Amino acid sequence: MTLLYPIGKSLYVNITNLCCCKCVFCVRDITDSVGGSDSLWLDHEPTIDELKAELEKFDLDDYEEVVFCGYGEPLMRINEVVEFATYIKSKKDIKIRINTNGLADLIHKKKTAVMLKDVIEEALSFIPQKERKEAVKKSCARTFQALRIDVNNEFEVLYDFLEKLPDAMAPGGRVAILTFHSGEDRLVKKAFKALYKQGIFSEIAKDVIRPSAEECNMNPRARSTKMRWAIKN
Repeated sequence: MTLLYPIGKSLYVNITNLCCCKCVFCVRDITDSVGGSDSLWLDHEPTIDELKAELEKFDLDDYEEVVFCGYGEPLMRINEVVEFATYIKSKKDIKIRINTNGLADLIHKKKTAVMLKDVIEEALSFIPQKERKEAVKKSCARTFQALRIDVNNEFEVLYDFLEKLPDAMAPGGRVAILTFHSGEDRLVKKAFKALYKQGIFSEIAKDVIRPSAEECNMNPRARSTKMRWAIKN
């Protein structure tokens, strides 16, 4: 049975076939494998020892990330995910990603983010104690933000919105978009520039607009905010 399988520079972990959802678009209802792998249907739920043995067949230096994603919801087996992720980190300081439906708290009836935080803290144990608390805080923020973006399809929704935006605007209409993440801002910037070159927008913001120091003091969450505007021809 296939426990690990590569796709490009990513090494995927097929840790379970258990899933609490029945999504109509799920690829496992269409085919038995993805990315040229053998069947991803498991004979049994793999043990940590089986996963470790399978990992020995791969050179982590060949990959940019390890992704917990197979024919099931990885966090159905959150204890095993945490243990195996910790083991992987002990072998190599490689990026680890979890593709999840975001329902782990409901499944396990507890706040599972705390368990994932411990993995991050363990992975950063090489950092001096004095600096570790802040490093863990920042890494947790980035990790949980990435999970939220992936689960909510936030980039895909924004891309779809930007495609439909010109048709929703009247001639001379103005639009201003606030973003809270550099990835979102890049999408908006790229879309506005393309629409300007096509002559659909008559004017766009030359530079991103950021909140003032006074506003940031009143509302610390505003620090990451960026705004871009455009006017339709």
